[in-house]
Amino acid sequence: MKYYTYILFSPDRYQYYIGQSHEPPEYMADVHNAGMRMATKKGAPWQLVFAKQFETSFESHLLMRKLQTMKSRKYLRYYIDYLSGASN
Repeated sequence: MKYYTYILFSPDRYQYYIGQSHEPPEYMADVHNAGMRMATKKGAPWQLVFAKQFETSFESHLLMRKLQTMKSRKYLRYYIDYLSGASN
């Protein structure tokens, strides 16, 4: 089974949401945009800005926790750009 760490961005609230799932990130973005998650209900519409696939839940969870501990939007944006560039 594949696992994913993903980042959603709400332009209306200028807020990021970092999550992990075994479902594809595109599906999870649809779930969040449909208002099916309390934590993201008010931020819709959400845009998928980053996703990374892992073989294990543990690896996915480690990246999610690392990203969630970042306190600066600027640093998080830099990290997203770095990870996106590193995976190409």
